[in-house]
Amino acid sequence: MASNFHFRLSEDLSIILDDADDYNVIIQVGENQNIKEFRAHSVILRARSPYFKNFFDKVRPYKTIIPNYIYEEIEEYYYKDVLTKTTILSPRTGYSFGIGKFESNIIKPKLAKIIINWIDKKDTKYIRNSRNDPSYRFKLIYRGSHDGISNESFRKKCNGRVKSLVLIKVKDSNKVFGGYSSIGFCSLGDDYIFKDGYRFYNSSDNFIFSFEDSEDTQHIKISRVVDKSQAILDSDYNGFNFGWGSLSMGNVILHANNNSNNYENNLKTDTVYIIEEIESFNIS
Repeated sequence: MASNFHFRLSEDLSIILDDADDYNVIIQVGENQNIKEFRAHSVILRARSPYFKNFFDKVRPYKTIIPNYIYEEIEEYYYKDVLTKTTILSPRTGYSFGIGKFESNIIKPKLAKIIINWIDKKDTKYIRNSRNDPSYRFKLIYRGSHDGISNESFRKKCNGRVKSLVLIKVKDSNKVFGGYSSIGFCSLGDDYIFKDGYRFYNSSDNFIFSFEDSEDTQHIKISRVVDKSQAILDSDYNGFNFGWGSLSMGNVILHANNNSNNYENNLKTDTVYIIEEIESFNIS
């Protein structure tokens, strides 16, 4: 008796799914012009998917755009009872290509996608796959407009051996500079080499970069570390210092001269910039 009831209930639910007349959810899957629209029922989605349960608890009306890879994972969960691999934010904050919430006033999330490709040593245009590629959390720990733009304030907030990202917007320009250090920027411990009175730290993963503006994807420059034994210089004279001037902060001054040649020369410039805004993130 019970099995017959469940069978008929399943048939009735199938009819509901096939009949879009009384839908109360519109889901648009895809990006840009390549978007497909699905009409569905919130009660079923809530019951079958933790993502949609969380989503419908927070947002009305029920309409959203989600990227293809998230849709595929939700579909996999729906049909195979597999928990989704992607941590999805509430619709207010959107999604950011496997990096969670990205709280930057300097660059758009699509540039963060490029940066994590570089962290993984992949091509700039590599399309990330949530099933195979690692996800990252970017925790904002320092913002110049809030904490003060100085060596002291930067070093106070951004110390310790932790994967770190710094972003810099310079004055009188839309240009953005940045750098990734797999070991952090300052207070890095005792495993340094001492040269010309300075402490240098080893990393083979570090790189520095520039964008022409907050969402530029066409005029990108990246310089990876060449002399890994001098990837980071730790000195009270700087907030941060990649490779002895390859990219360095001296209070409100930013240099990218690379006179030491410790990084590739793609960013090299004798221009002295004034820092308008600066942010730093711990990465996990």
